[in-house]
This record gives sequence, structure tokens and C-alpha cells, in this order.
Amino acid sequence: TSTSNPIVVTFAGNPGSYSFTGTSYNAFGTSPVSESISQTLTSKPQAPTIGTATGGDAKLTLTFTAGATGGKSITNYQYSIDGGTTYTAFSPAQTTSPLTITGLTNNTAYTVKIKAVNANGAGAASDASNEVTPLPVVITGGTITTTGGYTYHAFTSSGTFAVQGATLNADILVVAGGAGGAGFSAGGGGGAGGLLTFTGQSLSAGNYTVTVGSGGSGGPQNWYSLGGSGGNSRFGSLTECIGGGGGRGYNAADGYAAASGGSGGGGGLISGAPGSGTAGQGNSGGYGSNHTGNYVGGGGGGGGAGASGGNAPGGGSQTGGAGGIGATSALINAMGAATGKGQLSGGNYYFAGGGSGYRNTAGGLGGGAKGDNNDGVPFIGTANTGGGGGGSNESGGAGGSGIVIVRYAEIV
Repeated sequence: TSTSNPIVVTFAGNPGSYSFTGTSYNAFGTSPVSESISQTLTSKPQAPTIGTATGGDAKLTLTFTAGATGGKSITNYQYSIDGGTTYTAFSPAQTTSPLTITGLTNNTAYTVKIKAVNANGAGAASDASNEVTPLPVVITGGTITTTGGYTYHAFTSSGTFAVQGATLNADILVVAGGAGGAGFSAGGGGGAGGLLTFTGQSLSAGNYTVTVGSGGSGGPQNWYSLGGSGGNSRFGSLTECIGGGGGRGYNAADGYAAASGGSGGGGGLISGAPGSGTAGQGNSGGYGSNHTGNYVGGGGGGGGAGASGGNAPGGGSQTGGAGGIGATSALINAMGAATGKGQLSGGNYYFAGGGSGYRNTAGGLGGGAKGDNNDGVPFIGTANTGGGGGGSNESGGAGGSGIVIVRYAEIV
């Protein structure tokens, strides 16, 4: 019974707009019904639906789906890490998924419950989250350099990139091994290893296998010499980068072409056909040239990640084709500058240049080797650039090994 103004009514219905009327009564009976009045009723929020808790360094993040707001805006959430005995409001307030809880103890397991808060107060609690254990951030693998707000991990050989206590947004450069150049009569240059860049890759905590391809061996000193293909490189489950295709020696008599790969090898003597590159990773090699009188022709240049290998000029020239230029970009340049890897030219770093054919001094920028100048000294591709080996009149030059570089924003 209520006899004073105002009258407080506890309403058990759902939030929404309602019309109310009332009566009063005394010993003589009940009054007529009052005029109606409309009022919008609200409530505390419903329980959120819990998502996934993920550990960090002395913290965790929690995804969730909000429940009904009760007709009032959600102004904050409260969390419990003791099974619901006590709840703590976020300060400053957090109102959207995911929620971040800081100040936790590493190597300690936690489950979380949450409540939404509006002007009417805290609502019902969610179910408990999955159990999660915060861990300190430890990231290992390769040679580590931090500069310019980024941390770089350079892998010059195969290994493991390991992430603990964090999720990274990473950029990755993968370069496969360069191929060997061919030997004997006007050998073609080796093709560069394939090159791929991956940006904005989300790397959650775990171990990632890193494979760095080796350089291909130089071709032997025989009629149909073929340089060895470069080894493939890979980061985790990302697209594999294909090793370069070997250059070819004297080949037209039996139709032997240079090998295909990340970038194709250069063709050999007698207008030898080049090998093809892999789409999105590298380019084809160049054609070799023919005999002219008493003059031996030149071998074709190996393909590079940035351009095809050059054709040998022919027409009595003993010059071979130039190696195809490697690739550069703002990302590649930053990675080369930070790690000291790649070939620096004109203020930019290049990777995956093709080797040049026999009798050419211009290997492709990006570690491509120059061709033998008839002195019996083969030139090899630069290690950890994926550069192709140079063509030769004796034994061909070996290709350069590949590399994998990972970078992410410096963690402070």
C-alpha cells in the first residue's frame, strides 16, 4: 500500500514504452480511473556472450558479443578474474570488443567473466571464458636488428621464427636461391631466385618454419652444360618461393633449353632458348647467340625478379646477355638498409638479380654475377640475395643463396 507521492512501481516487463493509469481507494470505495500517461521503461543490460580470451605480456584480450542494452547505452564493462566473487570496472571505460585486461601476472592461468553497465547499473554476468595464461613477449629467430621503429629478423639459413606472448602484424620478404650459370662454349647466366613480399601478415603466438634456399651449382664444362637450380625458400605456410632456373651451354643442336624457375636461366650458344620465370616471382632469361665466322657467340642473361635477362647481341659480338635486374621497393629498400643485405645501387637495395651470360660484365642488380670474360674464372651470385651465377666458357658460376627477412613494429 502506498499513500504518499510519488508512488514507486517495480515493473517486471521488458524495456519499452508503456501507458499507465491509476486509481485510489478509501473506506468508501475506489475512485474513477485516472487519465493515462506514457513512459519508456529501461533496465540493466542483459549478459554478454563470451568469446575468446587470448594471453599477452601481463595482459589478456577478450572478445564478446554484447547482449541487449536494456534501453540505455552501455557506458562500461566490469570484469571478474576470481570466478565472479568480485567485479572491477575498466578504467578508463571500455565499451567494445575486444576488452583488454592489464596488470596480470605472467605464467598464471586466468578465466574471465564480464558484466555490461548502463545508467541503471551492472547487468547479469556472462559465462566464464576459456582459460588463458599470459606470457612475456619473446620473439626469436635469425639475426635481429631494431631500427627506425621496427624490429627485423634476417634468416640467412633455414631456422624457426618463434613468437611468444604476442600477435604480430608483420611484413615478410622471401627470396629463393639463385641458379648456377652454364659452362663450356658460351654458357648462359643463371636465373635469379623467385622473390615475394607479404605485407600485414598476422602472426599469432607459435613457431614458424623458415626455409632458405641454397644457390645452385655452376654447370660443368661440357657441351650441354646446365647450371643447377636454386633451392626454394618459404616462411611458414605462405606461398613458396621458387629457386632460379639454371643457364644452359651449347644447346641448339639437340634443342636443349635453359631451365625454368623463379626466374629462368639464360640460353646458351647457337641461339639457345632461355628458361621461363614463375608468374609474380621472376622473369624469363635471354637468348644466346650464334657463331659468326671464327667468333664464339655469347650466352643469354639469366632472368631477374625485376626484368627478363638480356639476349646476347650476336652479329659477330662475343658479348653475352646482361642479367635481368632484381627487385626493389620501399619495403625491400627498408629491409636491405636495416639488415645490410641485398645489393645497394643508386640509394636502393635490390635482391634477386640474374647472372649474365658468357663475356658480359653486367650481372643483374640484386646479386647477379657477371659472366666469365674468357679467363676461366667463374663468378658466383652474391650470397643471401638470390642472385644468379655467371655463364662461362669453362665451368659456370654458382648461384647465390636466398634469404628471408621479417619485420614488425618495435615492441616497447
